[in-house]
Amino acid sequence: MTRMVFAGLAYPIRLAGRHGRIILIAGIVAGVALPSLAEQLAPYIGPLVAILLFLAVLRVGPKAATGALGSARRSLLIVLLLQCFLPVCLALILKGAGLLSEPLAVATLLMMAAAPLSGGPHIVAMTGHDSAPALRLMVLGVAVLPFTVVPVFYFLPAYGSPLLVLSASFKLLAVIALAALAATMVRKAIPTRLERDASEVIDGVSAIAMAVVVVGLMSEVGAVLVHEPLRFVIMLAYVFLLNFGLQMAVALLARASGHPNAAPAIGVVAGNRNMALFLTVLPPELTDNLLFFLGCAQIPIYLTAVALNGFYGRVAPIGKTSSTSPP
Repeated sequence: MTRMVFAGLAYPIRLAGRHGRIILIAGIVAGVALPSLAEQLAPYIGPLVAILLFLAVLRVGPKAATGALGSARRSLLIVLLLQCFLPVCLALILKGAGLLSEPLAVATLLMMAAAPLSGGPHIVAMTGHDSAPALRLMVLGVAVLPFTVVPVFYFLPAYGSPLLVLSASFKLLAVIALAALAATMVRKAIPTRLERDASEVIDGVSAIAMAVVVVGLMSEVGAVLVHEPLRFVIMLAYVFLLNFGLQMAVALLARASGHPNAAPAIGVVAGNRNMALFLTVLPPELTDNLLFFLGCAQIPIYLTAVALNGFYGRVAPIGKTSSTSPP
């Protein structure tokens, strides 16, 4: 009887979870078409990100989120490659080409140095693959961000103090710890017989929360689309190439390295990063350029589950297992 009542009350939210991809697309459209609404929602992005962290741990459970020691070592290596090695290599190339001071170059460098997106595990879940590796990479990525970002900011001394990044990173890490603790307590209170229904409800709430977040992040995009459509098209093409290119290349490398089941999660994490953390350490004259880049970057992020669903299905066919442990 309890299960029937729960299922009936939660049906609209479960329906949102089943159609999460459509809801994310609707969020993008609303963010572009309703700039005033985007501006009103922008102040609530921080709390919504914390809610997404809570929901991510709640969905997969603390054990799956933490992983085994061997998995943690592999995850750390992946995070170091993505958040430190790749952006440092890019910084060296940009410096050699004399482009390190260009706003687009700075935005790209910061994007590659950022920790994985908090909504990444939910995006992986929408593709039908295991989201636990993405959650582990996200948590670990934030944990080591205070250290991986230092060599990157060495190349950008005019764009903020590494000490400010350290402070912001530790605050975000504290939020993750609190979200994980709260999710663990709530998960223990869910009866075993309701776990499946609860997972569907969590997926629905996550889709709605992510849609609201993207509306707030699109506040700068609508005005540019109206007044400078060519600039919007060029930037959109660039962020799609950057995001999807990283996802596909890293996912294929992960499969080739012997971890096909975790390849979708690693790919999603590689292309979808949390740049919002850096907004607090950038000088005001760069904020507008970064916000436009950040807004446009949300479009490939929120279209990942639709546009790359077939690709990830070929990289790691759902239902097949691997003899190797995932990261």
